[in-house]
Amino acid sequence: WVKVNVDGSWLDQSRIMGVGGVIRDAVGRWKGGFARSFEDGDSLRGEILAIAEGLSFYWDAGFRNIICESDCIGAVKVVQGPSLKK
Repeated sequence: WVKVNVDGSWLDQSRIMGVGGVIRDAVGRWKGGFARSFEDGDSLRGEILAIAEGLSFYWDAGFRNIICESDCIGAVKVVQGPSLKK
């Protein structure tokens, strides 16, 4: 298992978003990181893109057992999709 911590940011006036993340193994050792910028967005989109970029980056790197953490519950809910519970 590896853990990915991601975060997104957004500059209101320029509408530019930045996303980044780090990955650590089960004992906390650094395994890698990423950073990227995007244009024309907002704060929620930046957070969602951080999750998507993080999962995609580490999946492509060969990691299959991934725990992803974000500080934005709104983005997590969007990525998880609608609940099937009633």
